[in-house]
Amino acid sequence: MNANPCEVRRFQNKQCLNDCMFAPLFPSSDPEKFDVVNRIFGLETLTFYLKDLSPMERIDTTRTLYYEAKPCFLNPPKNPSKFLETLLNYPYQKAEEVSKTKKLLASYSRPCVVLALPAPKYTQSKPKPSVLRKRKRKTKSSDESSIRVVENS
Repeated sequence: MNANPCEVRRFQNKQCLNDCMFAPLFPSSDPEKFDVVNRIFGLETLTFYLKDLSPMERIDTTRTLYYEAKPCFLNPPKNPSKFLETLLNYPYQKAEEVSKTKKLLASYSRPCVVLALPAPKYTQSKPKPSVLRKRKRKTKSSDESSIRVVENS
């Protein structure tokens, strides 16, 4: 028999045996762990879950039960239907958050215009001919009916 009984046997006011399956899971140094699991799941349910498992699976199962029970223990829901509704809407809320985040990231990934840099040479175009003024002038020639276009520069 152990000098320090595990929390389960202490709760039951019994002595802890050497082959107690609860001793490595709920040591007397951590009473809060058993208290949380016991209040949410109960001792019978805990025993039912752990009795057919290997020692390593018991450790993982106990850890999982503790992490599931702790939020309910710290903040118990006042209305069970409200709690269930919150759980059922949780995936939709997360989907909305993901879509908002995607939109925000898309706004950051748009290319920005940099005005200080000159355009590359291959994209620079020659000035359009419409920009240069053209005027019609008569030139002195043998044939006055001919008109020649001369560019001013």
